[in-house]
Amino acid sequence: KDYITEPVPKPLKLHSESDIALVCIQNEVKANLKTPATARFLRGIQVEKVENTYFLSSYVDSQNTFGALVRSEFVCTSRVVNASLYECETECIFK
Repeated sequence: KDYITEPVPKPLKLHSESDIALVCIQNEVKANLKTPATARFLRGIQVEKVENTYFLSSYVDSQNTFGALVRSEFVCTSRVVNASLYECETECIFK
């Protein structure tokens, strides 16, 4: 598979802070979609870290309200606030 479609189970032992940031970003992107359950993220994407902030520029495929599959490009930043509780401050901009 080239896409991640399954939801992230909780509690989940994530391996690193960058994994936590990636999950936070995916959750924020899904929160902005018309049909978040249909979201498919590209597998193997990596977040980039600068100081305490993680950056990701990628895209997600999901269905619109008419059921058509559309691709949305996004840029997100995420800062892990509390790693043990998987809490982040995340912002996304859709292009």
